[in-house]
Amino acid sequence: MLNASKNNTYTLEGLEKLKEKISILHTGSQNLDKMLEGGFRNYSVIEIYGPAGAGKTRLIHQLLLKASLELEGQEIFHIDNEGNFRPAILEAIGSRFSNFDSKVLNKIYVSRPITYEQFMALLEFLSKKDVKFLSIDTIVTHIRMLPSKEYISSLKKILLSIRQIANK
Repeated sequence: MLNASKNNTYTLEGLEKLKEKISILHTGSQNLDKMLEGGFRNYSVIEIYGPAGAGKTRLIHQLLLKASLELEGQEIFHIDNEGNFRPAILEAIGSRFSNFDSKVLNKIYVSRPITYEQFMALLEFLSKKDVKFLSIDTIVTHIRMLPSKEYISSLKKILLSIRQIANK
């Protein structure tokens, strides 16, 4: 981690060092990479949203595959709160890439927390690891039925935990 004050304020020198550590994960789609100016950057939290059937989960599968191919020696994490993760989809997408070997799928760790408490414990566990790629299929799954005040409080805790993971 870069030297920063407790409120994550950096000097100009610190920002330059941070820039040097930023890498880009290509999506596998030339059009999407063009829109994202190359792909997704590390140290980032990106929300992908849209109506049911828009392809959000498919994109997550593709990003998991690309991360497993491009981030050599790194573990890839996916939290499947919705229960939509399918290894067969990864294999089908992977067959389109010349450098695909199904062994890279062993770098992807998938977890399906059943409760909010399990989800938060998993985020805490991941905050202690050197996570290079984390995808979460839906962050509000375990809190969507809470009353407004509890929902907002729980969502803040989730987002702070995710930001802590991304900042490493």
